[in-house]
Order: sequence, then C-alpha cells, then structure tokens
Amino acid sequence: MTLPKSEHSDNFRQTIEALLQAIGDSAIDERPFQTTEFPDVMTTTWEDLQAAELVERLSGTDELLLTGRGWVAGVLITHQYDEQTFAERIAKLFAELKSHVKGRKAAKVVPLKTDCYNNRHSGRMDL
Repeated sequence: MTLPKSEHSDNFRQTIEALLQAIGDSAIDERPFQTTEFPDVMTTTWEDLQAAELVERLSGTDELLLTGRGWVAGVLITHQYDEQTFAERIAKLFAELKSHVKGRKAAKVVPLKTDCYNNRHSGRMDL
C-alpha cells in the first residue's frame, strides 16, 4: 500500500524531531540508536533519511547515528534557531571555540573533548 506523500513527509519530519529530542545535548556521535527505539517510523523513512545522509548506519551493527547534516535539519525543522536560548548557547559555543584558536599563527585542531569538555568544564561544556 502506498501512503499519501503528505503522510510520508509528516513521518519524516516527526522522525527528525524525535531524533533531535532523543540526542538532546549529547554529542551526535555519542548517541547511537536503533530503529526499534522509534516504532512509529516507517521503513521508507529510515531509507530516505539514510539516502539524504541525515543518519548513517554504524558499520557492522544495527545502530544509526544522526549526522551533522541531520542535526542541522532538525534545528531547522524545529525552528530552534528562532529561540533566544538557542542563539545564546550557540554564541557561547563559538566564543569557547574562538578562545582556543585566538592568536594562533598557523592552523590549529581543537580536540573538544580534551580541551573544552574535560579540562575547562569538568566533563561538560556549560552551554
């Protein structure tokens, strides 16, 4: 049976919202999930999410991860970018990142978990 396009689109949007909510403030690469955690999601929606590179399957497992692209899609779909608290949190994040590269003379890689999370904030960046 073929579902109406609007129902499929709604399922796609609801799935992205649910994934974003499930991840919360966790790093997207640290919160794998299985499709069974989301029983209302249609099989075709998972296929579409993977095809759009919004989620990716972890090699050799049944687990998926939300991609950076998927996280951005979630922020856009949920309109979080319109919220003042979101803008404030992003500003703090950018300021923290900038503090690690300010005054550099060459390219610099910032290991977030080591510098930002563990050393500066005892395990979590307070955004």
